[in-house]
Amino acid sequence: MKRLGFIFALIALFQVFFNCGPVQAVQTPPEISAKAAVVMEASTRRILYAKNEDLRLPMASTTKIMTAILAVEKGRLDDTVSVSHKAVYVEGSKIYLKPGEK
Repeated sequence: MKRLGFIFALIALFQVFFNCGPVQAVQTPPEISAKAAVVMEASTRRILYAKNEDLRLPMASTTKIMTAILAVEKGRLDDTVSVSHKAVYVEGSKIYLKPGEK
């Protein structure tokens, strides 16, 4: 259950950091373009920032975030990998890699 809370907090942070400018120490809430966002302190579950926190939205980019978490937790980050021909043609989100690219 703690892992799930961490993942939700990480998703919220991605939303805040990728949809607003630099973080500033001010009392006014940041202006973000996301429809909804929540920033939560994971250990206490205290909500630090919320915008439309009750708005139900479809999941977005969860697969990419989970891939990044797994890469950091389980991968060897110093390894260099080559993009396979098969990986290039997988349907879904694209980052426009070429076969053999490192």
